[in-house]
Amino acid sequence: MRSVRHFCKEVCQHPELYFSGIQPTGVPHLGNYFGFIEPWIQLQNSLPSTTKMILAVADQHAISLGPKPPDELRANIRRMAASLLACGVDPSRTLLFRQSSVPQIAQLSWILGSLQTVAQLQRLPQFKEKATKFSRGDVPVGLLTYPVLQSADVLMFKATHVPVGADQAQHMNLLADLANHFNTHYKVAYFPRPQSVIRNVSSRVRSLRDPLKKMSKSEASARSRLEVRFNIRT
Repeated sequence: MRSVRHFCKEVCQHPELYFSGIQPTGVPHLGNYFGFIEPWIQLQNSLPSTTKMILAVADQHAISLGPKPPDELRANIRRMAASLLACGVDPSRTLLFRQSSVPQIAQLSWILGSLQTVAQLQRLPQFKEKATKFSRGDVPVGLLTYPVLQSADVLMFKATHVPVGADQAQHMNLLADLANHFNTHYKVAYFPRPQSVIRNVSSRVRSLRDPLKKMSKSEASARSRLEVRFNIRT
């Protein structure tokens, strides 16, 4: 069996590749559209045709706070994929796939997790914010390791550019640290250091009920958001 170091030396070329993902929460809302979908489509239509673009429907991230009913999750995956296509994601330019269909992502996440510490993950702002919603000691492991899986998503495909919102800056720093840690440990340049493509903060749509928060499906009240509706059969 070839060693990891020998394998790495064979595949250390890093052509330009854009990667991002979106959770299958069903029909996207205006915050999803203006904050993520529209900027992705603008990149898709403006970048050279030789630039690779990969977009994941992140169904494994969708269960980071707890399992979902299987039928509901499957339906949401289909709705999100159909909505992305209806909004303008072009399969001839963007490779659209379901995250869990590539099991190597979860395998890589486990390896990257061995390079990370609990203390570092607990210091991330998004973890601190979301952990307050749970009783002491009841925080799901998936919430803690979410950024590690997110890093595996990107590094699995050796992405060079990652479109993100400003609130993801700390996760991108973690991603870069993990890539560097892996490369240093095996003394190879296997993973590139992905560049953040920061989306315009002016496009961050706020909750209709609480303007201090961004529009989100996780908010209990349906009146907090406006969904982008299409006549789509799933």
